[in-house]
Amino acid sequence: AWDIKGRLQDLEELTHKLNAEVKSRDEAVGELTEKLTEKESTLGTLAESQTVLQQDLSQYQTQIDELTRTKQQLLQRMELSKLEHANEVQALETQKRTLQIELDS
Repeated sequence: AWDIKGRLQDLEELTHKLNAEVKSRDEAVGELTEKLTEKESTLGTLAESQTVLQQDLSQYQTQIDELTRTKQQLLQRMELSKLEHANEVQALETQKRTLQIELDS
């Protein structure tokens, strides 16, 4: 009887220790689950931010492309204007020489 009573006490102590360990592990699982939920939330927020940033980047690239085309068009117009101006200056100089010849005659 004494031996059975001792074993029963040992089993009760072991059961108490195991219950305490299970409770501790359950608490750890709860904490890890909470952290995982927070990390998933953060990941979702980051994914949304990435999507917004990619959209912004796409819009900026479109604006850059449009501004580059506009710049090239303006440079072409400027070159054309320079050529027209040079032609006008040359025509005026020719007229001036012609008038000078007529005046000198």
